[in-house]
Amino acid sequence: MNVISRCFLQMKKIFLLSLLFTPLNAFAQVCGEDCIEQPSCADLGYKQTITCESGYITCPFDSSYKWCKEYTCEDGRYYSKALNSSDGYDCTAVEYHGLTCYECQLNPCHNYTFTSCPANANCSSCDNNSNLKYKIDSCKAGYIEIRNILTNAIVGCTRYQS
Repeated sequence: MNVISRCFLQMKKIFLLSLLFTPLNAFAQVCGEDCIEQPSCADLGYKQTITCESGYITCPFDSSYKWCKEYTCEDGRYYSKALNSSDGYDCTAVEYHGLTCYECQLNPCHNYTFTSCPANANCSSCDNNSNLKYKIDSCKAGYIEIRNILTNAIVGCTRYQS
């Protein structure tokens, strides 16, 4: 490598380094005149001497400042009101961050309303905690279905009259 090539490589390094550091220096000079001061945690609504019963978020600039979080039942994937048992839901009250919330599950035996299968019907059964219930699937020969107008569920069978 000759002297001119080495000199050219040195100049290239100096030029690249100057490009790398010039924007930072220029930004610092501009920001010194035009930028506003960063707000304090207190300015943002965080408090330093506070007790948060339902949890808190710390200030990103000073972790001794907190902002209390108010929780909802939905935050914990609970319901704020018990779902209607007539729609087939079994709900249990649970406490979540000081709130009374409800954990609800659909009862798999909801549509099984009979304690025994009527003699004129074909039924299926569902065991809900050792409580056997039945629902009518169809009526036996010579009988027709009686249906609930709202749910269309078979609620009984009656002899067919021609």
